[in-house]
Amino acid sequence: MHGIEADVLIPAAVGGVVGPANNQLTEDTVADDLAARGVLWIPDFVASAGGVVYTLGREKENLTNAEALTRVEALEKTTQEILDAASANGTTPLAEADALAEARLTSGAGPRTPSPREPRTAA
Repeated sequence: MHGIEADVLIPAAVGGVVGPANNQLTEDTVADDLAARGVLWIPDFVASAGGVVYTLGREKENLTNAEALTRVEALEKTTQEILDAASANGTTPLAEADALAEARLTSGAGPRTPSPREPRTAA
């Protein structure tokens, strides 16, 4: 890609490609193109989840720094599950992350990580 030999390439200055700060792919098919080239890419909504998880935990649930960081650290397992599923199923991390999100949103289950300050109650 771009004729650059590197372990990590983050073209952050270019919008609509791959990079940080909510810089998603221009089209979902680009995930297939990246996979075909051997580029391991994590969808933005997975890569950026830590900031959301941390901020909501601290601001909305009044978690301590350590409690919020524990939740953020749990995202590593989710990311690895997405990567493992993509490898096992011959799909892309985007396809697997979308499937996981859809499954969680439609399962009817409660929050996966309840606040340690507010015990979960039966609905």
